[in-house]
Amino acid sequence: MFLIYIFLFIQSTLFSLEELPKDLKFSNQEYIIRLNTGDVLKGYILQEVDDEENGKGIKFQTSLGIAPIYLFEIDEITKSEKYNRHNHRHFILPTAEGIGDNYFIGVWELGFIYAGAGISDYFSITAGRSLLPFIGSQNQISLVNLKATFWNKESKNEEGQVTGAIVLGGGANFAWVNDANQFRHYYAVATFKGKTSKLTANLFYKNSGEDLYTLNFGEIGSTGLTYADGKIGIGLGLEDQLWNWRGVNILMELWNADFSKPTNTGVLLGFRLFNSKFSTDFGLAFFTAPFAAPFVNFVFTPF
Repeated sequence: MFLIYIFLFIQSTLFSLEELPKDLKFSNQEYIIRLNTGDVLKGYILQEVDDEENGKGIKFQTSLGIAPIYLFEIDEITKSEKYNRHNHRHFILPTAEGIGDNYFIGVWELGFIYAGAGISDYFSITAGRSLLPFIGSQNQISLVNLKATFWNKESKNEEGQVTGAIVLGGGANFAWVNDANQFRHYYAVATFKGKTSKLTANLFYKNSGEDLYTLNFGEIGSTGLTYADGKIGIGLGLEDQLWNWRGVNILMELWNADFSKPTNTGVLLGFRLFNSKFSTDFGLAFFTAPFAAPFVNFVFTPF
């Protein structure tokens, strides 16, 4: 998986843009341009240019001034509000926003491979399976999450740029911790988006039919778990840009499997480094036991 990341990074630096997007808007639409040198610029496209020596390009206005940029220098042009292609998720928690065409493949905690895709902007599916060593296939962990986005109301400024949104959705997720232990949840979710931030609230209901579980992990050992059926839990997620660092966000999540018991609570604090192709999440999760555990997540959005 890491070799794939390296290959794709090298590939992105070798191939430049062949033609300008057909839906370019001039002057009033903010864009982010990633050059094949790795530099990232934010600003407005004023007009197209055509130079005998350098070929086709654009005049691009940034906070530092106006400069020509040519196609052979450009790796990608993205609308500013579309640059973060990971708005359909926090770390563990889904947001109400659909995956759409932001198909992805990821590696969670270096041992869980998963992927996600969208059907239009309304239906999303994410599925994955662990590949833990020293554990047989019957004791691995599997997950399927189905989500529907019901409502997405955007707010725009006078120039027509998206400045925020309220998104509502719901869905179901199915998890197997060993083949014998199935966990089924139904959930409702609401997400409030700002220009660089998003806040999500989840309400979920466990409907698996079991209260007691025995979790086996091969040579590692086994443990018992009490998780009564019919419990209602909550989840809160927050993501926002860290200071003025483009592509660096702070992540926070809170989970409680049974909100009538505050001791069943976990809190996650971390960071997300991202562009329109890659995302890396890392930080610490804290539990009331008490103990803390590191987390890491790599995601690639190829298209």
